[in-house]
Amino acid sequence: MHMDYTPDYKDPQTRYFADEIKDLSTDDLQQRHKDIELYLKTGLRPLWTVITGSNALESMRYWYPEDLVRYRRILMMELVDRCKSFELIPKIKFKF
Repeated sequence: MHMDYTPDYKDPQTRYFADEIKDLSTDDLQQRHKDIELYLKTGLRPLWTVITGSNALESMRYWYPEDLVRYRRILMMELVDRCKSFELIPKIKFKF
């Protein structure tokens, strides 16, 4: 399942993202995480953050940055829930 835009006109601040995220594949979740990181670094908005109305004449809106940060947090929690195993490899850094 891949969505290019938010298919309804619901305000992201009133939506329950955790239910919506569960329907996405792990690959989609990982891509959305990359999209959000790119947005936070460059300001380039992911296509799936465009909100379109049912009427083509309605103006398009975008998710607010706060919504993307909240979505990223929930998205990361879902990715951790789906994780089957992981390794911790300590990194030692020397500062002189």
